[in-house]
Amino acid sequence: MGKRGQYSEEQKIATMKYLADNFEKIHINVRKGKKEKIKQLAASKGLSTSAYIIELIERDAELSGFDISIPPTPSQQPKEKPMSEENK
Repeated sequence: MGKRGQYSEEQKIATMKYLADNFEKIHINVRKGKKEKIKQLAASKGLSTSAYIIELIERDAELSGFDISIPPTPSQQPKEKPMSEENK
């Protein structure tokens, strides 16, 4: 990385590929002025707007008994440690 906080073009491309491969977007419309209030509310809880909305959805799903979990991707799976000769 060049200057602090700046990404190289390669890092930007890698990040965009990772996001495209691992995430989906949901767009919502809110009345003018409400976006900033939601952003402030999320920040007051130490969360980004996205993290706050996701937390609310997950909490509601749990209270409703609705499972929204998904299986982990291969990159999220714990890495298996090779067995040592002693354990074979």
